[in-house]
Amino acid sequence: MMGRFIDVKLKPGHIPKGRMAFTLIVFCLLAVSLIRFYGDTEEVREVQYELHSVAFDQVNIARLANNVSLLDYDTGLGAQEHAWRMMDRGEAYLNLDLSAGVVECVEVYTEKGLEPEVAIALMVHSMVYDDDFGGDRVRVLDPGHEVVCVGVAVDGDSVFLVLDFS
Repeated sequence: MMGRFIDVKLKPGHIPKGRMAFTLIVFCLLAVSLIRFYGDTEEVREVQYELHSVAFDQVNIARLANNVSLLDYDTGLGAQEHAWRMMDRGEAYLNLDLSAGVVECVEVYTEKGLEPEVAIALMVHSMVYDDDFGGDRVRVLDPGHEVVCVGVAVDGDSVFLVLDFS
């Protein structure tokens, strides 16, 4: 029985039913893999404006508590795109390509089970009241700033926050 092969004559263009289903499944899996590999993941990401609102409100509460004028909200996506890049890299870092006159504060907060809204409030509080070197506090409370652009990205238990002031 060794070496026996079944010789099946197929008509051109004819695929047995079992093979057709298998071929279709393989094709679909390949298509999905290619789309995921070559697709731009940032296009499907959604801006979480409710988290932007938490950060924006916390910044203005800190400014109000320190007798500094309130900021307007910048609807640009520069800070948001930076937050997504930080999330992709898994670390906070300053954006070195900011326009003239724009200063930035970045933070990442990781704690299991903590709601993103709470993490954002803690990060802004830390920037203003627990800043060892004073740089973030100066940026947040600078009376010369008129607007803030917010970026927030959440990945599991990690929350990435970017605040661009101008």
